[in-house]
Amino acid sequence: MIDLHSVARFRRLWMLAGFAAAFLIGDMFLAVRGAATTSVEFLYGVAGFSLAQVFWTLGQLREARPDIRVFFAAAVPLSLFVICRLHPPVLPAAANAAVCVYSVLTALSFATALATRRAFYVCGIGLLLFSDLMIGGGLVRMPGCNALIGPAYIAAILVARFRKGVDLAWTVWFVVLVIVFALCLDLKAIPFSPYVTTTQKLLIVSFAVWAGSLAWRTGGKAAS
Repeated sequence: MIDLHSVARFRRLWMLAGFAAAFLIGDMFLAVRGAATTSVEFLYGVAGFSLAQVFWTLGQLREARPDIRVFFAAAVPLSLFVICRLHPPVLPAAANAAVCVYSVLTALSFATALATRRAFYVCGIGLLLFSDLMIGGGLVRMPGCNALIGPAYIAAILVARFRKGVDLAWTVWFVVLVIVFALCLDLKAIPFSPYVTTTQKLLIVSFAVWAGSLAWRTGGKAAS
């Protein structure tokens, strides 16, 4: 018989590992340091987000296997968008290849999420996928894309809240930080410096505290 508590703990730990890779590697290089697309730090940042998608996929494999049809349905157009619209000079060749790999891994993560039939997880990964598309659209100056990035992040946080993965106080705090971040980076309503780096550092520290407390509670429940 499958131990459902063990499966849930296994999934949660992989999810936390994915968030750690996204915040502590991806956001650190791409947002806090503002790595240029021509730099090796940009590749490190994309690698962090790619690793997050791998971890999130691994966290679901005890429950489901990715739907190959969904995978190809998502991976093909995403890859074509990156190759055809984000080619040099928008992104250098190395950065374009890294983003293309990331897009394929995101499609795999989404296909695995869909196979679990857990609506909240599908919505969360789907919103991250949508926000990535808006970031890509912003790079090629598609109207309105930048304005939708922040709301997509906020929607993902609210999904986690409704799933009872994030306490109300943490939800409010994360939403406030994302709003400030979006006003600076996406909408350019207030100056980039020092607000973007400050809010991003606060997000990273907040995540570390939240993830630590969640891991502690998870370990405690497993031991009890």
